[in-house]
Amino acid sequence: MKCHLKIESIIPLLTIFFIIDRVSKYLALNKLPYRGVYLFKYLQLQLQTNSGIAFGIALPSTLIITFISIIIIFLFYYLLKNIKEKKYLNIFLLGLIIIGAISNLIDRLLYKGVIDFIQINIWPNFNLADAYISIGIITFLIINIKKDPKSL
Repeated sequence: MKCHLKIESIIPLLTIFFIIDRVSKYLALNKLPYRGVYLFKYLQLQLQTNSGIAFGIALPSTLIITFISIIIIFLFYYLLKNIKEKKYLNIFLLGLIIIGAISNLIDRLLYKGVIDFIQINIWPNFNLADAYISIGIITFLIINIKKDPKSL
């Protein structure tokens, strides 16, 4: 898969995504009506604080924060390895996962839970950081699944 990302554009792009996520959470916390807002039949903006992990699975917050911190450290190591090998799409995807995890970690530290506000009727509430993490993981796996693990 040919990628036209350049290292000089990845950090500013990830910074923009991070800012969009933080601003969206700020707006959800401070401007979203209590009852939420219906945008379409199956899409609603409804504020919810998630103190669990993915899909609201409950775990003690110190365990969650420790787990997320370990994952972020591992991803940073892997990201640095990819920078040396100039695998820019992998760098971008890992960056998406990292900024999503850091943003949700900030929520946990500030609000004792993750600020979720996007609701699709068939899915638990989520936020943009969750979408970044999911898109990053799924795309990374799709483009790398058939490669030799040593080449990642």
